[in-house]
Formats: sequence, C-alpha cells, structure tokens
Amino acid sequence: LQSLAQCLESTDYNVVEGAFDALYKICEDSGEKLDSDALGRPLDYLIPKFIQFFQAPQEPLRKYSLGCVNQFVLLMPHGLSSSMDRYLQGLFQLANDPSANVRVRICQALVMLLQIRPECLMPHIAGVIEYMLHSSQDDDDIVALE
Repeated sequence: LQSLAQCLESTDYNVVEGAFDALYKICEDSGEKLDSDALGRPLDYLIPKFIQFFQAPQEPLRKYSLGCVNQFVLLMPHGLSSSMDRYLQGLFQLANDPSANVRVRICQALVMLLQIRPECLMPHIAGVIEYMLHSSQDDDDIVALE
C-alpha cells in the first residue's frame, strides 16, 4: 500500500493512474481490512491523499479518487471522519464537473452520507436537495438515475 501511495506522488501521469486503478480495486475488495490496527490504519493517510486528487485536471484521477473515498462512506473509518470537512468541500467543488462519471460518484456520495451521517449535510441541505433535483434531470441517464 505504501508503494502505491508513493506512486501517487509521481510526475508521470501513467504511474499515478495505474496506482489509482490498483488502489481502487484494493479499496473495493478489502475496505474493512484497511481500517485495521494490524495494517497500521492506512486509511488515515490514504483518504486525505485521495481527497487531494478531487481537483486533479485529469478526469480519470478525479473519478478514481472519488471512487476510493466513496468505498468507505458507509464504514466511516477514522481517516474519513477526521477529513469530513475537506471531503464535503471537495464534493461541493466537483458538483458541476463536466464528467458524468464524476457527477455519478458525487450523487452516490451524497446519498450514502444522507444515510449514515445526515448531520454532516444539514448545514448544506438546501443545496444538496437542489443539486439532487438538478441531477435527476441530467442529460446523462446514469447521472439522472443515481
């Protein structure tokens, strides 16, 4: 994991994208294991690193970073709960992303947060409702259905 996390610092886009692809699969398959003391709680350093990529200029990196963090919303590990303000800020900044893949993941994140941590969204609930209504009319059918 640490080697993959170090690859995220590379200046070579292909290395970063490859690392994200691998990390996404690990997060998807082994989410609960990554929040264990036995592994040294890697999510405490991985989640903030993922959030940094929400503003990446390349769509695949935004998609992967959101996908990685979204794997943990329902688990709500310490690494995510301690980064919640930055996570929410990143979600809101990506709300009008030109990529349908990114907007789908924003919708997924908001739905999960409303299920597990609605208090985090309460200060922003009017904007969240407006966004979800707007998204339900998105030109992209996948976004609209999400």
